[in-house]
Amino acid sequence: MRNKICLLLIVLAAACAAPAQDAKTLTREQFYQAYRAANDKFSNTPARREIQKEESFRDGKPAGTTDGIYEWAPTDRFRYLIVDTNDKGVTKREMIRIGTDQYCRTNGEPWKKSPGCGWGRGMGLENVVSSRYGVENIRENGKKLTVYRQSTIYKGYLTGDPKNAPDLYWEERIFVDENGALVREEFEDGVEATKTARWRMKNVYEYNPPGLRIEPPVK
Repeated sequence: MRNKICLLLIVLAAACAAPAQDAKTLTREQFYQAYRAANDKFSNTPARREIQKEESFRDGKPAGTTDGIYEWAPTDRFRYLIVDTNDKGVTKREMIRIGTDQYCRTNGEPWKKSPGCGWGRGMGLENVVSSRYGVENIRENGKKLTVYRQSTIYKGYLTGDPKNAPDLYWEERIFVDENGALVREEFEDGVEATKTARWRMKNVYEYNPPGLRIEPPVK
């Protein structure tokens, strides 16, 4: 009996340690080609992207959160609602775009038609040291998903001596369903030496959400 238990433990340990059989390495071009294809799959379909969790950290401690909803209604209607919470308080930002007309407001103030809301953010990596890309198939909640991964090490400097700059990491996972649609994104940025997160975000996508209508907020 003891031998059978030991054998079972060995088998279980091996199964847990074994990587996915269909996991494989991708090139950078293959990774971004797959990402674009998943983004474009339902580009002409009403859609909603929810920021389920975005967190920023300072010295390993929580520094702020962001919640948000982005919605599209083809072919030319778009809106978002973003709520930022940090030690300075809560800021609520909204934007609606109908064709070339754009409307903005902050913290529930009256809507204003404007050529631009003055908000924006970008995600890009500079001073890259190394990158790895891969793909594997998983099953999650009974559904088959294809997961594309990027793992990048880069230097955390914009100016100055790069030799003194810390190594930072960027982890990215893109989840695609059996229909080829992008259903989830997960990102994390942090300090490589300590594996301490500086920022992370999770987005979830929904297609043809019921009752989605985007109209001008003012006439």
